[in-house]
Amino acid sequence: MKKNTIKLFALLLCLAMMFALASCKKDTPPSTSPDAPTNTATPDVPTTPVRDTLNVAASNDNGTLDPIDITGGWLQVIPAYAEALYVANSETGERIWGLATSIDAISEIEYTIHLREGVTFSNGNPFTAEDVLFTFNLCKDHPNKMLDVQAVDFEKTKVIDDLTIDIWYTDYSVVNEDKLSTCMIVDAESYDPVKMSLTPVGTGPYIVTDYVVNSHLSLVAREDYWGGEAPIKNLNFRVLNESSQITNAIEVGDVDIARVPTTDISYIESLGGFTIETVNTGYATAAYYNMSAGSLLGTKEARYAINYATDRAAMVDVAYGGYAEVVNWPVSMGMKDYETRFANLNETYSVGYDLDKAKEYAETAGLVGKTIRVVTNGAADYVTMAEILQGDLGKIGITVEIQNFDQATYYSVIMDPSKYEIALYATACPSAMGADVMTNTFLFFTLGWEGKERDDYVALGNKTLATFDAKERSDNLFELAKQLVDYSPWYGICDTPSYTAIANGIDGFITDLAGEVLYQYLSYAS
Repeated sequence: MKKNTIKLFALLLCLAMMFALASCKKDTPPSTSPDAPTNTATPDVPTTPVRDTLNVAASNDNGTLDPIDITGGWLQVIPAYAEALYVANSETGERIWGLATSIDAISEIEYTIHLREGVTFSNGNPFTAEDVLFTFNLCKDHPNKMLDVQAVDFEKTKVIDDLTIDIWYTDYSVVNEDKLSTCMIVDAESYDPVKMSLTPVGTGPYIVTDYVVNSHLSLVAREDYWGGEAPIKNLNFRVLNESSQITNAIEVGDVDIARVPTTDISYIESLGGFTIETVNTGYATAAYYNMSAGSLLGTKEARYAINYATDRAAMVDVAYGGYAEVVNWPVSMGMKDYETRFANLNETYSVGYDLDKAKEYAETAGLVGKTIRVVTNGAADYVTMAEILQGDLGKIGITVEIQNFDQATYYSVIMDPSKYEIALYATACPSAMGADVMTNTFLFFTLGWEGKERDDYVALGNKTLATFDAKERSDNLFELAKQLVDYSPWYGICDTPSYTAIANGIDGFITDLAGEVLYQYLSYAS
């Protein structure tokens, strides 16, 4: 079926927070990419599978299956039915080619993408370059500001033919190419946001057969999948938001794969029958602050009071059972551009928890006797951290009102700093680069920060990302990190790897850099 030409061109989908991911060009000038490697991770289809069904625990269903709108924990369902151009293997960092087979860097700002031939959507429509640019265009004016395509030169970007796209950027950025790995392509001809939310059309290895919001999602393997029919025919997701629900489901055998609460890792290991896989996802928890003029945390002194009063070690021990690590800068220490010289650039990190300093700053900032709102997405670890913070701030005379939301509502809440003083959430980015997180966070979490200091900071961040020379970019990042810990728009708490329990006898466990499972590679051992 011939696709209609799409007249609006755009690029890039950046899901952050969540995710992902690909390797990027670093010290050498861009050059033509080598031939696409064989995707050796694709397993042979077993002739006599032991079982044909896999049950997976999922959480924080935000009420849609449209990959453009999914946020939070529900992101883990996307790889079952939708695909990006490529992803990066979390263990090796190497690309696993999906809808693209290679990318040629023509210059620092021009790239040619070669697409896979013979791919069809689950509705039978052929996949072409028009679908890619249509998907990018959906991100252009989407209210989810994490879907950033502003670096694309829309006038120059064009479809060459059904399997080739020429993409131009207005400026060079070290993260431009990485962002391609987060974009899940939709069908330009049939896309309808309402239908897509319940019965999505994608190029992935499975087709959705049943979806009940906040209950379950069922899928069946596609016989016509371009990579071959997935070894496991039926894939069922069960929505389990409470840590106790997840652990109980593992214990009684109701699920075969589950991201496990860190507080229960030791217990789950003691049960036998499961292996715990650890993936460093580049996520770090953080306390985001409302910096708006007139806000209780609108001054640096007020934010320092919260920093010094926050017992991050207790949060690691209680909320994560010790399976996390206090960070020494505002984002994950697993970022690709992290260097030890970036550690502890401010006493709020090098000293950390200090109630005497916290009281001093709280009195100076006029926080004593005040009530502040702490909001979370309702996930168990964030709720526990909020409760610890509530106790910490109570020790310096500050009352905390905790408000827990569901994931879908929380995403809109955190975008509006008038609704909180402190928002607990993750710091992350698809490129896994600190400079990216420190700069582009302010594209979607404004935190009410305005004025010359904010403008100068973002300008330095953009300069850092636009610097091609690795040494110069590192020096710029050093200055950026110093400014961030000084202004303290957010306070980094701890690195949080993803821990996944996998039933014994399941082979082919592969995840992308966000820790999302690539389900088509899973199989039961014969």
